[in-house]
Amino acid sequence: MADATLKVLKKIKDGSGSYIWKGRNANMADGFNEQTINGYPVTIDQAMPTIVNNSPTVQWGIFGDVRQAYVIRDIKDVEILVNPYSSMATRQIEISAWARADGTQQDTSAYKTLSGHV
Repeated sequence: MADATLKVLKKIKDGSGSYIWKGRNANMADGFNEQTINGYPVTIDQAMPTIVNNSPTVQWGIFGDVRQAYVIRDIKDVEILVNPYSSMATRQIEISAWARADGTQQDTSAYKTLSGHV
């Protein structure tokens, strides 16, 4: 989900009056700030539409095991080419990198898309 969606969900409480969003302190020893909703981890993806659009058809989040649902195939390792001569007059070095990969859905029952109003 996007940051704006998480901002809306942080205000929601469950039946006992507790917030469904939980976050660990950013000053933890490991430096990791874990965010969860009802114990499930949250991943932020700014490419997702936001829930503030108030449209019942906008899919603003995904719930489930995305690692099980989607598989990424790395076809070739990352290759890096350093060319120190391309801009020698300005003392700049050209660095190019590329990789080949693709992905596909593996198990569509491993996740659900979330849409509608909150």
